[in-house]
Amino acid sequence: MRDSSKDVPDFSAAVETITIIIRLWDRKNNPYSLSGKLIPMSEESVAFVSQKVFLRAITFDPKEGLDQLAQLFCYLSWENEGNTQNLQSFLRDMANDCEHNQIPDCFALLMPFLSIQDVLQPDRVEFLLSAILRILNKFKKYPKFTRTMITNCYIMANENDVVRLWLNQHLDGWSWTSEWMLRRGFRLPGQN
Repeated sequence: MRDSSKDVPDFSAAVETITIIIRLWDRKNNPYSLSGKLIPMSEESVAFVSQKVFLRAITFDPKEGLDQLAQLFCYLSWENEGNTQNLQSFLRDMANDCEHNQIPDCFALLMPFLSIQDVLQPDRVEFLLSAILRILNKFKKYPKFTRTMITNCYIMANENDVVRLWLNQHLDGWSWTSEWMLRRGFRLPGQN
């Protein structure tokens, strides 16, 4: 995930436009599609938007465009295994590569993505939460990163029953986080 700076153009309006265009594409029964005149596009054009090369090229102010980008991810992934795999890999890499102050932005994309209620939801949850646990273990020597990641995981678990259930079923890889937070005097969101 890139940091915004004066040298980087703001692409939030472009992201919003792309999101609207794609969500008006003819995909029947997708709860994330927009109502309105359908926009004809080739499957390849739509698929390009979910490719890492495109996603990495999008530069946006992390505080702007995240809602639109999250809706685009949800639209592309709903009942689509290929797009789900591309986007979950992208989100995993984003969580792994971000700095501690970028974690909330990463979770702003993760939370809606894991909330998509379709047949692929269990796969998304398994893939991404397993990855987050591995990332937490890998970087737990960095307190700012670890605290921010754990805090956002607790927030996500408090807001998403599927995430909470998965974490409760995988306490062997997750239970250390509460002790880690409490030992350092940090409160657990939704717990204290």
